[in-house]
Amino acid sequence: MLRRAVFSDLQRKALERTFQKQKYISKPDRKKLASKLGLKDSQVKIWFQNRRMKWRNSKERELLSTGGCRQQTLPTKTNPHPDLTDVGSTFCQRLNQAAANSQESHPHHHHHQSPSSPSDLSKQSELSESDPEEITVS
Repeated sequence: MLRRAVFSDLQRKALERTFQKQKYISKPDRKKLASKLGLKDSQVKIWFQNRRMKWRNSKERELLSTGGCRQQTLPTKTNPHPDLTDVGSTFCQRLNQAAANSQESHPHHHHHQSPSSPSDLSKQSELSESDPEEITVS
């Protein structure tokens, strides 16, 4: 059975400091950090995956509370690692305008509308989630 890893304060602080500098860690850097902290490479990898998810979710809540939208927090083919540090509602306005333009140019095609309420948003995110579940192991 897999157990949840328990990190010491020193390990957690070092992982957090590294995360603040870089949201994605390269394999060589991850191996060095794991060795330095006395952890397995897989523990560091999964810690970063979980920490990014926590960070993305907090950014998403912040954006939604200030009029932003979920789409700007999601990775895309052209932007696989969204920065999220300076996103705002202008992105959503452009996204909605692009969708409106697409509907005008293709009136017989049905396009998904942006969710209009938080409950619509949660339904959409449950259905469109493409990231695999993240599991903590030690």
